[in-house]
Amino acid sequence: MKKNVFVLLFSGIALVGCNTKQKSTVDEVKEVVKQTEQISFTLGKSYFVKNTFENKQVESLKIETQEAFDKVFSPAAVMGNSKELTKIDFNNSFVLAVIGVEVNKSTDFYVVSLKDRGEYLEFIYSYKEGDEELTFTTHPFFFIVVDKEHNKDVRFLTE
Repeated sequence: MKKNVFVLLFSGIALVGCNTKQKSTVDEVKEVVKQTEQISFTLGKSYFVKNTFENKQVESLKIETQEAFDKVFSPAAVMGNSKELTKIDFNNSFVLAVIGVEVNKSTDFYVVSLKDRGEYLEFIYSYKEGDEELTFTTHPFFFIVVDKEHNKDVRFLTE
């Protein structure tokens, strides 16, 4: 009789222990999925890098105020409505910018992804420099506008 009670008690403990483990694993999977959320953004248009901004290497910037933004960028004069200036409200958003060095070759930047990794944002971009030399220099760049609800430290990565 004591042997049967012992076997039943041991079996019950084993079942409860297994059930607890399974619930923990499900919670961990949910956390991993949450940490890789894609974040939407707006690509900045109709600006240029000020000629007072100097850099010797590619710069990755997180800009959170209008004053800091205005130190780097100015609106570009464009004709027509197709190149409307991107509006940025720094009360509700921030800017992630990548600025290349001045070159005399065409250079294009591309956003690969912006993901929430839990404690930080992961911003992956790529760029391609053309082979043909231009008759002028250009300061290649791009920036995106992100909702402030996603405001965290950022890791800029190239692909």
